[in-house]
Amino acid sequence: MQGHAVILTGAGGGVGKDACATLAKRGYHVYAGVIDPWEMAEVTKIRDGLGAANLYPVMLDLRCHEHIAAVVKDIEGKDLKLSGLVLNGAASPQGVPAEHTPPELLRDTLEANVVGNFAAVQACLPLLKRDHGRVVFISSATTFAPPPMVLPYVTSKCAINSLAHVWRRELRNTGIKVCLLLPGVIKNTYMSHGLHESSKQRVAKIRGCPPSAVSEKSYDTGQNTALMQPEGGADPFYEQMLFGQLKTIQTGIETGFPPSLVTSHIIKALELPNPKPVYVIGIFSHIFNILSWLLPVTWMDGVTVKMGYR
Repeated sequence: MQGHAVILTGAGGGVGKDACATLAKRGYHVYAGVIDPWEMAEVTKIRDGLGAANLYPVMLDLRCHEHIAAVVKDIEGKDLKLSGLVLNGAASPQGVPAEHTPPELLRDTLEANVVGNFAAVQACLPLLKRDHGRVVFISSATTFAPPPMVLPYVTSKCAINSLAHVWRRELRNTGIKVCLLLPGVIKNTYMSHGLHESSKQRVAKIRGCPPSAVSEKSYDTGQNTALMQPEGGADPFYEQMLFGQLKTIQTGIETGFPPSLVTSHIIKALELPNPKPVYVIGIFSHIFNILSWLLPVTWMDGVTVKMGYR
């Protein structure tokens, strides 16, 4: 893939780290986007470990549209072909009851996951049209049966599904292929890594404490860091539901599939002559997809109760 570039967002997480290493090994010039210094260090470590001069760690926060413009300009300057834009990441995964969700948290999540993804496609479109590149949206199987307590996250992921379908249908005659990936819970993903600084700031604001008091872990049994509580402590009305969410996620982290499975589908989306428009990834993702079609809505409500969201 000499002379072919791929832009990858969310390169500091489980899927992102696996994907940027795999794509670099396959010869792509990989622009591995991160949003925090600690993520930059993680991707730099991968680059140095591989000795991959074709792996470029870059600051790429999609809330800052100047970041994607700078990457596009660099690709043009190097006279590379843009083979793919891989939109990976999950801004604001913190769990909180909708009743206590600050509008600014929802707004920030939509800005990163929806507006940011949309703007990134727009910025890359001239090169993608020229090079018949690919756009790969990585959403979530939670959109088949949106769970409680993560309204900003799952709302943004449902919107990403719509983005993918609209872009695919509008670009069908341009030579650009658009794919949507719907994975389930993945081992060693963002949930088992440190919080982004922006996330820590949000959690601290909600809890009325300094950011230094927020646990470094996204999901910590003792701290419940990502399960954001209103100032003054947990609302007892949602306590059992919050506990169910934590238990479900921890089980998923332990039993989920490896990030490499998502990477293999990214490769398919980038390289197959006629990739599928949608890839459902993981056995539980397929099960929830089928159940969401077969079962009445009220029965799906019962499924979430069985999962612990009581």
